[in-house]
Formats: sequence, C-alpha cells, structure tokens
Amino acid sequence: MREKTDTKKLGRPFKKDGGDTKSLIIEAALDLFAACGYAGTSVRQIARAVGISEAGIYAHFEGKNHIYETLFAETGPPVVMDKLVSGELETLTGDPKSFLLELGQQVIEAWDEPRARQFISVLMREGAIGSVEGSRNLSSVVEQVQKHLGGFFRQWMEKGLIRNDFSPEHLVWEMISPLANVRFLYLHGQANEETRQTGRALAKRHIDYFITCILTPNKSKNLAKEN
Repeated sequence: MREKTDTKKLGRPFKKDGGDTKSLIIEAALDLFAACGYAGTSVRQIARAVGISEAGIYAHFEGKNHIYETLFAETGPPVVMDKLVSGELETLTGDPKSFLLELGQQVIEAWDEPRARQFISVLMREGAIGSVEGSRNLSSVVEQVQKHLGGFFRQWMEKGLIRNDFSPEHLVWEMISPLANVRFLYLHGQANEETRQTGRALAKRHIDYFITCILTPNKSKNLAKEN
C-alpha cells in the first residue's frame, strides 16, 4: 500500500497579510511536482499546501498545466530566449566575444537559482521531450533559440567577425547543447555546492573554447593575447 504524501509539509504556509499568493502557488506546485510528479499532483493538493481554496488557485491560473507552463517559462529552457530579448545585451551585439561571454554567464546564473535547479529535476522526471500534456517541449524551445540567436551569428558572419563555413543555426547548437548538458548533470535539484561549482566551471571553459573556435583567425589571435 502506497504511503500518502503529506502535502502540508511540501507547500509554503499561506499568509493572508503578506506574500504573493501567485508566487506561493508556484512554489507549492513545484515542491509537489518534485515529490509526486506532475500526474501525481492535483489542484486540490496545491491548494491545501498553500492554505487556500481551489477557487483561489483558479483565480491566478487556468489549471495545473498553466502552473507548469509558468514554471517552464520562468526557469526552464526559455530562460535563454528571455536573455536574448530583454535588451540587456544590446550594447554588446557588435562584439561576439563580449556578447557570448555575458549571455553564457547570465544563463548559467539563472539556471543555478534554487527554483530553476528544482524545476530541471522535475523536467527530467517528466521527460524533457514534453510528456506533460499540452506543454511545450524542449525541441520547440531549442528551435526558437536557434532562430533568434542565429540572427546575431549571421550578422557577425556578414561582418567577417566569425567563421562562415557552418550555418548560424549549427553554431548556436554547438554552443547551447553542452550548456544544457551541464545543467542536467550539475545544476539540478540534488546538486551540492561542489557539484554546482564544477558545472559552472565547465560551462565557462566551454564558452571560452567555443568563442576561440568561431572567431576568424585575426580575432582568435587577439583573444589568445588577451588570455
């Protein structure tokens, strides 16, 4: 006989006079998804964990899938797209090295946040290809990143700043794929500080190596001198 999960212990206590109810719902749902799986978690359990009625959940979300999609957007693979469209990197677009170093650092920092690490464990449990019905899958997000980031790579190619013997989309894939592997292996919910430090160091070395590989010969020589 299966033991019942104590949902009260998994959620954050709800306080009427403080805190963001929507955020509390997301946190409680994430705890439950991690402990029970997506299919094993109900809206009723989430409501009990927060300390509100089911109607209180629906006041903020259309349903359980909407909560999952919110977590996916805020802490999952779409984080890369968020960094690209935020405008924070706009001043660096003329310098591939500075742009990619900053992008890589921001993405890894975002993926190393506690909520993001817990969610990637949920994503691995549910299946990265999208086993949650109605949710976006990983491949569709990767294609979106390839298209958007590929636009920057294409501009750099046209200016002779990076090599042009591969397609922009292929170069994006070569940059992002190892970073995703680092996330799955080193920046998950069960990772300790030593494991996370190893992951962050591997990510930085990969980005440095990738930049050296894609810069045109003159740019590569300048980078070698700087290092």
